[in-house]
Amino acid sequence: MQPDTLTIGQEQAYCTTADRDGDANAIYVACFDSSGNPADASFFLFVAR
Repeated sequence: MQPDTLTIGQEQAYCTTADRDGDANAIYVACFDSSGNPADASFFLFVAR
């Protein structure tokens, strides 16, 4: 998980991921600003099985 900085140059957020209990095909992504508030953020996520 990495904020997308190639498009906008800098992202004022960080993101975390988790698996979705009960759904093997889903990934939960939550992004927050530096104060810990939920934030809209562009991100890059690479998944391999």
